[in-house]
Amino acid sequence: MRTPNLLTCGAVAVGLALMSAPATAQTHNQSDVTGPNVTSSAIAGVGTVAAEASPAVAAAVATAGTAVTAQLSSGTLSATTPDGATVTIPPAVQGALAGILAGGAAPPEFVAGLAAGGAGSASELVEALATLVSSPATGQFAAAVGHFNALVVGADPAFLASPTPEFLAVHSVLSQLVAAGRGAG
Repeated sequence: MRTPNLLTCGAVAVGLALMSAPATAQTHNQSDVTGPNVTSSAIAGVGTVAAEASPAVAAAVATAGTAVTAQLSSGTLSATTPDGATVTIPPAVQGALAGILAGGAAPPEFVAGLAAGGAGSASELVEALATLVSSPATGQFAAAVGHFNALVVGADPAFLASPTPEFLAVHSVLSQLVAAGRGAG
């Protein structure tokens, strides 16, 4: 019977020690950031889809717009919070968003609710949402999605961890429209 030499045993011991040691995190690239996951699908931007890509995509987005309008009109629009809970958006916020999407003026409280995250694109987002489901212009859907995504990127992480009802309402609406467009495209 052969006995292992001291060098072989030492190498095995070092290898086992290295494998059992916890791995170190990368630094200076945001992979070591703790706190709320601000890029989770529950709160990240809504992605993109070109509503003008094809008649089928445009029709799917329009159909989803009709469904969203019905949700807002009946007060049943819900949203998912960053912690995964499903909440119903307050009726006043739903009414304000329904009015904006139909071309009405945005109440200052609604714009303030979007701007609370510290990003400067809230008013541009509201402008892009105007008439989005009632009579959208070419490129308007892409502009609304782009402004929302810019708002997410520029928002304070604390805001994204606990967003306002206005933010959740817009996220819910745009997410439904994007999903419809992607499903048809």
